[in-house]
Amino acid sequence: MSERKVLTKYYPPDFDPSKIARTRNTGPKTAGPKTQTVRLMAPFSMKCTSCGEYIYKGRKFNARKETTDEKYLSIPIYRFYIRCTRCSAEITFKTDPKGMDYTCEKGAKRNFEVWRGKEGGGGE
Repeated sequence: MSERKVLTKYYPPDFDPSKIARTRNTGPKTAGPKTQTVRLMAPFSMKCTSCGEYIYKGRKFNARKETTDEKYLSIPIYRFYIRCTRCSAEITFKTDPKGMDYTCEKGAKRNFEVWRGKEGGGGE
């Protein structure tokens, strides 16, 4: 069992490190011209419109992040694509820098949050 804990490895005398293929892929993967694959947590609790599954805030997803052409005061707006955990339907939401929040676009309905109030203007 002690062989697993070895800190130094044996390199034979004819070892040539230049023959090892190295990849310098740091950062998120790109899946297209403006799309990246990222790991994120659900920013709000939502209900899938196709199967009724509840997806709670903080659930982790592998998502596609797309940079849209829209901007708010020179802040770029991003769109995220995730999949429902039960039926694999696509759910889309994007950032809302004006309201410091996210807006649900397609595939899910945002759950009611008491502290937001009726119009999203506070807790009354």
